[in-house]
Amino acid sequence: MNIDLEKDSTFLQRLLDSTLNEIHIKSVSNGYVLSIDFTLPSYGSDRKEFVFCTSSDLFDAIQKILFIPLDSK
Repeated sequence: MNIDLEKDSTFLQRLLDSTLNEIHIKSVSNGYVLSIDFTLPSYGSDRKEFVFCTSSDLFDAIQKILFIPLDSK
């Protein structure tokens, strides 16, 4: 599974409007689990999880999350 900026635009917009608390990476038998904990001002804490089969997909997703284009806000 890849984080697609267009497909997951709602999630990325929520992430832009929130405070990023933690990013967890766990190795599992079929790949990696990326958990993102964040706090939305009007909602509170939330968590989103993604599963990746390869480390390159995982690192691509982390880059997209950490370097969200500021003009997308």
